[in-house]
Amino acid sequence: MKKTLILLLTLLLFVSPLFEQKGFAATASEPGSYLSSVAYVPVDDRPVNLDRVIAAGKALGIRVLTPPKDYIGTKLDYQGTNQTGKQFGDPAAVLNWLRSVESQVDGFIVSADMISSGGLVGSRLLNQPIPYSTAESYLNQLASLNTNGKPMYIFDSVMRLAPTVGVEGIDQTEYDAIRKWASQPRKVYRDQASIIENYSVAPDGTIIQSSNNQFKVSPGNGSKYYAARERKFKLNRRILDLAYYNKSFEYVAFGVDDSNKTSTSTTTIQENEVNWITNIAKTRLPERSGVTSDTDGLGMTMLGRFANIEVFDRTPKVRIGYYGTGYNEVPSSFDYHTLDSMIKSHISMIGGEAVASGQDMDLLVRTNNSTLTDITNLSTKAKSNFSSNMPTSVIDAARGSTEQTQLSDRLILDHAAAGLMAYSSWNTTGNAVGLAIGYGPARAMHVNSVSSYYAQVSKNSHAAYHYYTFVKDTIYQNKNIDKVKNVMVNNTGRSDASSNLSKYISISSQAYQNIRQQSTELLVPGLSNLQRNFTEDSMIVSMNGTTLKSRFISIQDPSNWPSGKAGRDGLIDFPWKRSFEAEIYVDAQVQ
Repeated sequence: MKKTLILLLTLLLFVSPLFEQKGFAATASEPGSYLSSVAYVPVDDRPVNLDRVIAAGKALGIRVLTPPKDYIGTKLDYQGTNQTGKQFGDPAAVLNWLRSVESQVDGFIVSADMISSGGLVGSRLLNQPIPYSTAESYLNQLASLNTNGKPMYIFDSVMRLAPTVGVEGIDQTEYDAIRKWASQPRKVYRDQASIIENYSVAPDGTIIQSSNNQFKVSPGNGSKYYAARERKFKLNRRILDLAYYNKSFEYVAFGVDDSNKTSTSTTTIQENEVNWITNIAKTRLPERSGVTSDTDGLGMTMLGRFANIEVFDRTPKVRIGYYGTGYNEVPSSFDYHTLDSMIKSHISMIGGEAVASGQDMDLLVRTNNSTLTDITNLSTKAKSNFSSNMPTSVIDAARGSTEQTQLSDRLILDHAAAGLMAYSSWNTTGNAVGLAIGYGPARAMHVNSVSSYYAQVSKNSHAAYHYYTFVKDTIYQNKNIDKVKNVMVNNTGRSDASSNLSKYISISSQAYQNIRQQSTELLVPGLSNLQRNFTEDSMIVSMNGTTLKSRFISIQDPSNWPSGKAGRDGLIDFPWKRSFEAEIYVDAQVQ
């Protein structure tokens, strides 16, 4: 990338790339508005993995090219197929797309799950349509792509403890049964063959039955689950082998998907795999790999690495400040590593360094067991840092419905939110960490290194993206998602509607439109308050030389979306027809 940057910038002066991604209002791109371009293959088409990464790239001056949605889309049961005729992503089509864009980009960020299995959900199917031999062939083709020396970053998942609700007929009851059964302690094994052969063996050597009265996993699903784990675990190894023996990939990031590390004295079925992968990665690829708790934040994390290393050629120095006593604990029952471990592993993954002083950015992290005093102190520090021109990002790693509204409210009321480099509290702690660390340090490198022209070009994109993180993480997920679930139940008369609306209603039905309208109305009071506070505040535009700050002057979100704006009605939407993810349109401008 560094060798071709001058040529790229010259070319960009004569083209005007226009990109608009559903879920974010686009700011018109000017000639030469991008510093670099990357081909990005997400793990699926959910907004957190697709829209959010594209928008972040734009704010960093990186044009993020993605395959057509029908190549990477996931459809739950009752939702039909993509135009490719497949329920999940199409690996062959994605590989052909990668070949077609090689000349247009400076590097690649690729989900191994999409290439081997058609996406994250596809990677853990109990009835696998892509056998291991075919999946391995797809990965071999990926490794053999002619990238002309351009870097390829790969991210892969360690299979979570249970399959997906709403796919293959799996409902919440079956999901809970499989997760409980898979979470039971297993005997420790060190080599891959023994781990696979003894998936069912308890620490005392007995066999853990799946379909008995204790676990009640549906007959047949236990053996299918073991087969799915074996396939995925062997694909993890194939990625490691290609990176080590073939040197096909510049970097490989492994994310431990939903886990259950509730004890330090016992080992789950997943933990044996994690320990094996971690050992091989550290031994063979000590500088070219990482393992952490996260899956949905890994695309953003790899974007941050691409930005820091390939575009800005910088090593972000990050000083971590914890507010609360829970930094050496596993934050929740869905995480695997301690909070401190996952923070530092993500910093390493982006090509950064955790430091005690001499930092480029402060990372302020609220932990479990934090007090209201901790929250106040964190917000005060964030505001003080903005006044003294210290780039700052915030992660809310406390978990619990009440706790997750306290910090965001404090930041907003203290006018400490708008000036941050990044903020996240999205979903699992690992996800929040990946999203904030993937973007925040890279944005700090951007404001410290780019020319005034590029700083001005990207400022509205950062404003819209940063505002969106508060809309999505706090207003939608932390404050209103349970109410949205009730809206879905009330409009369908079905208690499980929020996990798959398509099971009961059509997206063209009046009931679905009512759900969109009523869900949007739930967000309006919080959005109006958020908008009022942001439009009174400023953000950092540039620190390359004289520090330049600009005030938010205009924000549009579902509370005030202009009537008749082309292609959009302003209502939130549900791309997977469930409450977990929502598309929310925002736009923002600064002076």
